[in-house]
Amino acid sequence: MPQSDIYALGATLFYLLVAQDPVPVSVSSPAAHIEVGSSLDTIIRKATALDTTRRYASVADLAAELKTA
Repeated sequence: MPQSDIYALGATLFYLLVAQDPVPVSVSSPAAHIEVGSSLDTIIRKATALDTTRRYASVADLAAELKTA
């Protein structure tokens, strides 16, 4: 999955949690808007990292972390 799709998935997760559009082309942190566990906030921040080398390598990696969150 291209890194842009992983970013879009992170932005979608942010929207589903916060019910607000994330700021475009930025790292999204739901914890700045609502009370959410730190692990879920970290997952979304990593998925929306501006540096693509800091994002998940695959959606499977992201899904694995979501399962443990």
